[in-house]
Amino acid sequence: MSTQAAYSIGELRHNAIHFLVGKVGSALLTFLVFVLLAHSLRLDGYGAYATLLAMVELGIALSTLGLDWATARYLPEYRLYASRKQFLRFLTLVSVPRVVALVLLAGLALGMQQFFAQWFSLGDYLFALKLYSGVLVFEGAARIIRDSILGELMQQRLAQRTLIIRNMLMLISIIWMKLFLWPHASADHIRLLDVAVAELLSALAGLVLLVYYLFRHLNRLPVTANAPAGWAPVDGKQIWRTAKHMYASYLLTLSYGAQVFTFIVNSWLGLQAAAVFGFMRNLTDFLRKYLPSEMFMTLIRPKFVAAFTASNGDVGALRRNALLAWKISLFVLAPGILFLAAYGREFVQLTSNGKFTDYSLLVFSMLLTLIPASQRRILEMVATIMHHPELCSRASAAGLVMLPLAFMLLSAGFGLWGIVFTLILGETLFNTVLIVSLKAHGYPYIVPLRSLLVFTGSCLSAWLLLRVVDFHPDAWWSLGLGFVSSTMLFLGIAYLLKPFTSDERGSVNHLIKKPLFVW
Repeated sequence: MSTQAAYSIGELRHNAIHFLVGKVGSALLTFLVFVLLAHSLRLDGYGAYATLLAMVELGIALSTLGLDWATARYLPEYRLYASRKQFLRFLTLVSVPRVVALVLLAGLALGMQQFFAQWFSLGDYLFALKLYSGVLVFEGAARIIRDSILGELMQQRLAQRTLIIRNMLMLISIIWMKLFLWPHASADHIRLLDVAVAELLSALAGLVLLVYYLFRHLNRLPVTANAPAGWAPVDGKQIWRTAKHMYASYLLTLSYGAQVFTFIVNSWLGLQAAAVFGFMRNLTDFLRKYLPSEMFMTLIRPKFVAAFTASNGDVGALRRNALLAWKISLFVLAPGILFLAAYGREFVQLTSNGKFTDYSLLVFSMLLTLIPASQRRILEMVATIMHHPELCSRASAAGLVMLPLAFMLLSAGFGLWGIVFTLILGETLFNTVLIVSLKAHGYPYIVPLRSLLVFTGSCLSAWLLLRVVDFHPDAWWSLGLGFVSSTMLFLGIAYLLKPFTSDERGSVNHLIKKPLFVW
């Protein structure tokens, strides 16, 4: 493949097929792991698992140093125009510091394990904490290769293959534990230590595969021998400037994000409350990864960057593409929101084996955080493409008031409801500040008010119709029937109301080469 064809519509379409097929398989495996762990771990054990998982996610977030955004912004440009030597130098610049940061953070976690164990009531899970320090390194390094490099190089076939294998190994390990029972496992539960071992080995296997595929792909990559006239490598200061502002934004946002709130819930409300919040966060993160915002972002961001660079900065086209991406994200997310609104209690009952059934309304409310979160990802992408990453830092700084608000609500006795409210408000405030800042810098943002009303009206109408039918699923097959019926009902109403313009429908149908997108 030539360098110019690397980000063509045809390559995007080919990449999208591998991406979507891989995501469906990976989503199924991840969901099965999620359900099995919710069923198999005792309540305190699940609370400890949620806390350790939050530590891993927080460590990976801290290790990015903002270089994930710098990679996303400049890697497509280097793929198109850089010589092989320049291309490899850039990959080294944006990857090695992140690996070093992962190792240092894992060492810090090991050195402070006694403090963490005491502060977060993890004294009975000390060895699991040590193993999850290894998971931090292996999983963090794997995401660098899978998401930041292979994903931005439009190699979703390789990225999704390794993710499926990693999740398959994790699922097989848990099933093996439940069926063949290690000596220390009871008939109904498995130990968190066993889960930590399975997680560590699965992450290591996934990393080894990714390293192999990365080097194989780089050896076959037809990067130009010499950079074309008129193009020069991006100055290292510009790369670190982008990384610095996005990292500052990320650090500020982390201070009032779900990972930090997991620790706050653990220390204020105890391990059982942490288990409830962890269940909600794990479900929301599952949907975040495999539904709208993250799913489409990984797919379209390289194309957006390449198109913006090739068009010499056409802001109008960028706005139209970004708006369409967000509307598609909402379109995919809406059936999930409708399903949980109609059958949330039954869904939580089955997925958690009754552990968290009383918190089904709270789970639904947590899912609503994905609406502003999906918009946030699009806006952050626009800011970095337009070379204004500092706007994200300012928007994140505005949300610092969320942390004291959360403590106030906890002190007032609002419990987990206060945390969920703070998360939704924090995401909304970030988006509002960033939109105002982008408009001040020439980005013609338009609120898709009609589309938002159509999505809301379609969900509300479908929910009212579902309430007329006295249907209460009590098994997986009937729950699946409820999901299919709610989705089809939403699609039917949305078809009548048309949330997308004719131009937007034409763009999607041009991409998929078939007139199937009729909404």
